[in-house]
Amino acid sequence: MVPLLMRMPARSLLRARAGSRGAGYMELEASAEPMSISSSGMEVEVETSETYSYSDIANYLSSGIYPAGANKATKSGLRKRSKFFTMEGGHLHYIGGKVKKKPRLVVQSVVEQQRLIRAIHDTAHLGRDKTLSQLNERYYWSDMYKQVCAYVSRHNEAC
Repeated sequence: MVPLLMRMPARSLLRARAGSRGAGYMELEASAEPMSISSSGMEVEVETSETYSYSDIANYLSSGIYPAGANKATKSGLRKRSKFFTMEGGHLHYIGGKVKKKPRLVVQSVVEQQRLIRAIHDTAHLGRDKTLSQLNERYYWSDMYKQVCAYVSRHNEAC
C-alpha cells in the first residue's frame, strides 16, 4: 500500500469512501466531524498541526501578535482565518466569508454553549431547525449543529 500525502488547510478533515468507479478509486469529501482510520481503509482522518483557537484569533485581531513559536505558515494561516472574524466591544464576533453577515458573538465555553442551547430549545420545545436558526442569528461556534442535534435527540425529538 502506497501512503497518500496531502497538503490541506488548517483543521481539514476528509472522508475517503469507495467510489462508483470501482476498485482502486476513492472519492474524497469534506466532513465537519472527525473520523478514524478503519482496518478496511474506508475512512481516513487528516489533521494538520495548523489549528487556531478562538483565543489566538482574538489576540491577533486585538493586538496583531502571533502565538508564541508560530512559524511562517502558521502566521499566514492565522491571518487568513482572522478575516472571518472581528472584535467588537472586546469580544470576538464571526462575520462569515465572502458575503459579510451581521456579526455573531463567538461562544467559546462549552458550558455556555449548552446553556444557550437549553435556553432557546426549552422555551417552546423548538425542533432542531428552529433552535439552530435562533442560535445562528446571534451566536457562533464551530460544532453548533452537532451539539444542537445531540441535545434535541436526547429530548425525544427527531434530528
